[in-house]
Amino acid sequence: MSCGCMNHSEKGSGEHNMHDHGNMGSKSDDSIMTAMGILNIRYAKGEISMEEYKSMKNEITSGQ
Repeated sequence: MSCGCMNHSEKGSGEHNMHDHGNMGSKSDDSIMTAMGILNIRYAKGEISMEEYKSMKNEITSGQ
């Protein structure tokens, strides 16, 4: 997959080397995505109930 910036693997294998595109999103957006990712994983593993999931999700997203 290519991002179109031409800063990719020199071998032409189509591999995309990780690199910085500047500030593509605020830190708060990154924090929310990380928190939601952790929350989703915990719910999927059965570590928390649906009620706990909904409550925590509301706390995370209400701070936007």
